[in-house]
Amino acid sequence: MEHITRNAIDLDAKERDALEHLLGAPLTDQQQVIVYVKDRRVDERGESSPPQTAADYGILGDVPDAEIKLLTEAMTQRSLS
Repeated sequence: MEHITRNAIDLDAKERDALEHLLGAPLTDQQQVIVYVKDRRVDERGESSPPQTAADYGILGDVPDAEIKLLTEAMTQRSLS
């Protein structure tokens, strides 16, 4: 999987407009946009199959395990409140 990271403040006007349109929200200068490019999964019959897990989607792919644990604990605590 390949990923592209861009700082919002470094984007030219056309790039920023395109990304804000894609995201449906304006970017602040302090934000980063990270895009993951991934090949489709193909099963034995040659048909593409949808992602099944967070790892398949590349979610939290470059976040350290300790931070994921903290996020998970925070979400669990909120859902129990």
